Amino acid sequence: MIEKFKTLKLCIIILLFIILLFPPALALRPILHERLVSSDYSENNLDTITNTYKLNNVKVANEIKFSGAVKPNPTLQMIVSSSEPHYWRGMAYDKYTGSGWKITDNSKKTYYTGQKLPTSNKGNKHYLTQKFTIISPQAPILFAAYEPWMVNSAPLTFQKKRNGRRSSEKIELDSYSGLHFQKILKAGDTYTVTSEIKEYKAEDLRSSDTRYPSEIKKYLQLPDDVPNRVKELSILITKDYNNTFDKAKSIEQYLRNNYKYNLYIDTPPENKDIVDYFLFESKEGYCIYFASAMVVMSREIGIPARLVTGYATGTLTSYGYEVTGADAHAWVEVYFEGYGWVEFEPTAPDSVASDGGRFTNPNQVQSDNLSNFDLNAFNNNNTNNNISYLGNKTPTKTIITEWNEVIFRDETFEVGGEVLDIENKGATDLKVRIYASTSKDKLEYLIGTATTDQNGEFVANCFIPSEINLGSYQLIAVSLENDEYLGSKSDPKIKVKSKTSLTLDLNWNNGYLKAEGTLYDDRGNPIPNQPIQIFIDNTFIETTTTLRNGVFKYYRLLKSGEYNIRAQFKENDKYGNSESVKYIKTNKKNLDISLSATPSNTQRNTPVIFNIAVTSQSNPISNIKIKIKDKTENTLIKEGITDGNGILEFTEIFPSTSKLGNHIISAEFSGNEDYNAEANQTKVFLYANTTLKMQIDKNQVNKEDSFNISGSLLLDNRALKNQKILVFANNKNINTTFTDEFGDYKLTLLASEINSGKNFLQAKYDSKDPRYKSSDSEVVEIRVISSNPFLNYAILAAMLLLGSLLVFTYFKFKKGAKGQRGKGAKKSDATLIRTPILSNNYKQNIITCYNLFTKKLKRSSQTHWEYYINAINKKPIIKEDLYKLTKLYEEAHYSNHNIDKKQFEEVKNIIAKLK
Repeated sequence: MIEKFKTLKLCIIILLFIILLFPPALALRPILHERLVSSDYSENNLDTITNTYKLNNVKVANEIKFSGAVKPNPTLQMIVSSSEPHYWRGMAYDKYTGSGWKITDNSKKTYYTGQKLPTSNKGNKHYLTQKFTIISPQAPILFAAYEPWMVNSAPLTFQKKRNGRRSSEKIELDSYSGLHFQKILKAGDTYTVTSEIKEYKAEDLRSSDTRYPSEIKKYLQLPDDVPNRVKELSILITKDYNNTFDKAKSIEQYLRNNYKYNLYIDTPPENKDIVDYFLFESKEGYCIYFASAMVVMSREIGIPARLVTGYATGTLTSYGYEVTGADAHAWVEVYFEGYGWVEFEPTAPDSVASDGGRFTNPNQVQSDNLSNFDLNAFNNNNTNNNISYLGNKTPTKTIITEWNEVIFRDETFEVGGEVLDIENKGATDLKVRIYASTSKDKLEYLIGTATTDQNGEFVANCFIPSEINLGSYQLIAVSLENDEYLGSKSDPKIKVKSKTSLTLDLNWNNGYLKAEGTLYDDRGNPIPNQPIQIFIDNTFIETTTTLRNGVFKYYRLLKSGEYNIRAQFKENDKYGNSESVKYIKTNKKNLDISLSATPSNTQRNTPVIFNIAVTSQSNPISNIKIKIKDKTENTLIKEGITDGNGILEFTEIFPSTSKLGNHIISAEFSGNEDYNAEANQTKVFLYANTTLKMQIDKNQVNKEDSFNISGSLLLDNRALKNQKILVFANNKNINTTFTDEFGDYKLTLLASEINSGKNFLQAKYDSKDPRYKSSDSEVVEIRVISSNPFLNYAILAAMLLLGSLLVFTYFKFKKGAKGQRGKGAKKSDATLIRTPILSNNYKQNIITCYNLFTKKLKRSSQTHWEYYINAINKKPIIKEDLYKLTKLYEEAHYSNHNIDKKQFEEVKNIIAKLK
């Protein structure tokens, strides 16, 4: 029993030694794995998402119900990086219930990041890419400017691989062009969307067909119990227009101009249609009320429209547009056949402007005739569906015939016109008031009055007060109703401008002319960012610009003489002309300054020799103070004095902190009032060397496996991002990648892409920017080996079996030897066991093995030996042959046949020789 235990113990030790010494190939392969998600994430989280999400104060859900007062949420929701301001669209709704909105079609189509989405193609367009960084958790909706064309990237969900590589993220597109994601967006998530921005002309939309396809007709749906006066109001507002665009635009402008934006409203009554209640009773609300009213009014007159929710643009910062909960918004999309859905903004402008948002595409479509409608007149006269304004009075029309299209503040001017009746006869003794208003629907600034004469004509002396803002206005003449005539009005456009005044001061110092002045408006306020033209003796020299304090400055080296300096401001849309002229006389000698730099193209931290020569009429001038300045860095490099030969020479080293690229170096005259001199300039181009590093994660790899290449690109020990890196194997370019924002790069390659055996890998940076020098990484060696996993397992099995047989044979032989010695074994027996019977003939060895086992083994084993006899000419022996021979040995070893030790030793030697 003790012997058996010792035997087992020794077997285990030998087996462990074999496994450690000859591990299978699979154990040698590294497991390539990337963590795509945190350990606390689970796909089951998606099951908890319902069809309703609370997004700040606007429900992002399959159903919206109207509510009362809401409190803006100032919490930052996301940051949007975009070159254009837009509304960030979320979801759209098609069914109006009288108390809210619903989505009737919940179907979605699956797409993947990088895959083009279906869009409407007619009309001009451009593409806009936006990057969204989530700050506060969001519903699984990908907000984007309308119309999304491609989701370029999305937050990672869970690890998925196809053919060894990570697949794209799944995106869902609903039937309303809304983007949906697989999980709730959490803080820190980012995604990128490219949108196809349409650019329509108003005349194109005016000519669009009003025959709509069947799938669009659901956007004409309305409940049967919407009060009839909503339709009557819609008809009356749009009665002057015969196309969809102008009708929609008139409804939009009517809502913006006649209703009040208010977040703190009472909860609407449950037994009333909400749009009717908003239009005729409360007359105030927030975006969802304005947008709902426009959709319902548009549908009442046969225009397909839908409600859209999302976020207004937000506030522009250095990081992008900061979007808060207070920017949650609702607006309208109207359908135009052949062009698709076009955005409209009916919400009162004060609210949208204060929230940092605006109409998505203010230049996308423009209407030149907006609605001019009086709601009070409609309510007062809308009795029994009979609308009348006339009574027994004579209608009139007021016409302005004489006026100034450009008017300056604090200036008196005349406005002439006439008031005619329906027979074009003058309406006498009618009072006329003249207004300046920002809209033809408002009467804001009363600027003059008059009374019509016997011919119906009037002349009003008008005055634009200084408190009125600059810009475009409607000049409105309103004839007031009296006992005989109805009132009317006329409203041509005017521009209100400010007169300007310009000051100018001149100063002469060290050969430099310094001209300085200030531009003021009619209120005495300085005017910033305006162009000022500088003239010398009526010759235009240069244009400068006023600063924030209205001040402009101009410097110039000027030869001795007499000059008239004029500063002039030319009239523009807001300000009138002004100029100022001054005289100056100078009597100084002129200096010529030459400047050179050697070398002019150099690396940072390398000496550069500057040489300055100063002459006057070709004669060298000594003791002249010269300042050498780096105009690019706005720094003083050196200040020195020319020697007896008029030369100033020195060496300068540009430090590693210097900007790369061209440096404008200026040599400027300083200090001597006896001379005039113009600065001379030269260029020094600075470049920097780069350092490219590369390493691989393994030096030996199987042919069917992959390996990782990584490294970094440094510029003076600083990361160089977004640079192209070429990867070479044996001097052949096999792949390309780019450095990230930290200057790092990483690439996964398949071993099958390179040769078997020894390979030499190298990364190369071929700079296209002259500021950065190209560089190569060190060469790294990698060996690619071909392996057969089945053969590895077979070899392992053979090794294990061989080790077991060795142990078993050893102990059995030892035990037998002891028995024979006890019985007086003869020396000739031991000699017989050790005597080999093999020859050097391969065929004879096989036949010997066959003769030894033919009578002892099963018939199946004889078949194996017959296979060897038939294949003896196969040299060298193939792996399958060796495998079958090993199986024969195992069969002999573990069978119940009595095969003596001598035969086992002979078979063992045969196998060893065949190997």
